[in-house]
Amino acid sequence: MQPRSVRILDFDSSLTKQQNLIQRFNSSITDLRQIGPHCRLWMNAATAEKIKRSLDPSLKASATFLGSGDFHHISSLLIRQFDEPISVIIFDHHPDWDILPPKFGCGSWASRILEMPNVRKVILLGVSSEDISGSGIKTANLAALKENRLEIYPYIHPPTKVFLRPVPENISFELRRHLLHSSIIWQELQNKNLKDFCETNNVLMEYEILNKKGNKLNDIGHLNNNGNFLLGELYYKIFIKYKERNEKI
Repeated sequence: MQPRSVRILDFDSSLTKQQNLIQRFNSSITDLRQIGPHCRLWMNAATAEKIKRSLDPSLKASATFLGSGDFHHISSLLIRQFDEPISVIIFDHHPDWDILPPKFGCGSWASRILEMPNVRKVILLGVSSEDISGSGIKTANLAALKENRLEIYPYIHPPTKVFLRPVPENISFELRRHLLHSSIIWQELQNKNLKDFCETNNVLMEYEILNKKGNKLNDIGHLNNNGNFLLGELYYKIFIKYKERNEKI
């Protein structure tokens, strides 16, 4: 049985106010509030190095909470703690796959972890923003789609047109090539049966925790209304299942 412990990186005091989270789990809290203003939305290399030095290697396997979404790019530093081959699942409205600076930023951190040789695959779930179409696609990391190293499954999104840029074949969408552009027909998650989707796409998670009365992906909006703690429970269970899978390989 895996220990129910969490690591809290306190950048903005939002997590330390959640006593239910702290008391229910064996919580390790690292005070990074002085660094917080310098890494909100993006950070330079010096700030990234300070955060890396604060991370306890013995806690790298713990479920980690970062507070506001303004700090989610810190995830790239957490992933760098692992040397063994890993797969990364990202739940987000945005793909965070920009190839432009800043290097350590909210809009580009998925591209940063794809530079790591031990990251075997990145799966983006729920992406629905304009970052996967229109002007956003012009600076997207399309090369990462090659050989299915990156898979993207929007919750809902119309087909994307990509002009004058090569788009690799990928199992997460249907690709239609035309003279001057390519069309990406996304596999939308709206109204998908989560169990069937996970089995078909080899995404290993305990789908029962999403909704005890059903298992459709559009029920995940109900989770958001219940607060970060329940979402944290979801992330924790997914992390443990992947850890168990990797240990058996």
